Amino acid sequence: MKKVLSVALSVLLMVFLCVPAFASDTKPKPHSDFEGKVNIGAIGLYVNIKGSANRDKGEPAVVFESGRDQDHTVWKAVQDSISQKTQTVSYDRADLGQSDSSNVEYSANNQAEQLHALLKKSHVKAPYVLVTHSYGSAITRVFVDKYSEEVAGVVLVDAAHEDQEKEITDKYLDPENAKAFKAGWIHEGGYPAIVKTLAEMAAVKSNDSLRDIPLEIVTADDHRLGPDVEAKWQALQKSFLGLSDYSHQTIVSSYHYIAQDHPEFVITAINAIIQ
Repeated sequence: MKKVLSVALSVLLMVFLCVPAFASDTKPKPHSDFEGKVNIGAIGLYVNIKGSANRDKGEPAVVFESGRDQDHTVWKAVQDSISQKTQTVSYDRADLGQSDSSNVEYSANNQAEQLHALLKKSHVKAPYVLVTHSYGSAITRVFVDKYSEEVAGVVLVDAAHEDQEKEITDKYLDPENAKAFKAGWIHEGGYPAIVKTLAEMAAVKSNDSLRDIPLEIVTADDHRLGPDVEAKWQALQKSFLGLSDYSHQTIVSSYHYIAQDHPEFVITAINAIIQ
């Protein structure tokens, strides 16, 4: 009996001794790939870092920002390709995918700060090329405004525009459809948070933070909302060209989710900046 107890205690001791070593091995390390949750303070954010070995000295890392209510997996095809050339980062914002729920208000400012903290905790050094889709563009543009010296380029993929609610939702959707549209956002603070993030994006526009930063705009041409809405969307997308002196737009025959349906166009836009 004593022998059995001794063996059991030895096994337990080995388990406890192994725990710290295992935990330290699951934290991001400089110049290394990593997939898992990173503690940025009060919450943990899930991150996927790939292609670290392919990042040459001084070459920018490519950081992906998903659209509203979408996790990091929407970038898989694009990330797999770009990671063959340089370090790439996709992640789940708080309340999405495998990340924790947010402990602060959902806003572009707070989410930009959380992304910045994640990059630092993950040992992903600047400069960054930020690739963003839909409502994620509000976070990206606030990030650029706060940390412009760390940004080497931006790719807007059918990005949200600061005026789209008043120019499209309020003008073209009938009350019933508008109500359904607004009720459909269930994560990240819901529709009220969307309104706030768009206002934050509008607020930083006058700071002209993107003026000297290369900007690629990739726009879908069919949102299945009728010709009037499509024409207005295209006009808003074209206005992004004025944000930077180094801007270029590509219009793609696609629905809104270009990175999933036609990833080659997003890959080309990223390569135009990092090459």
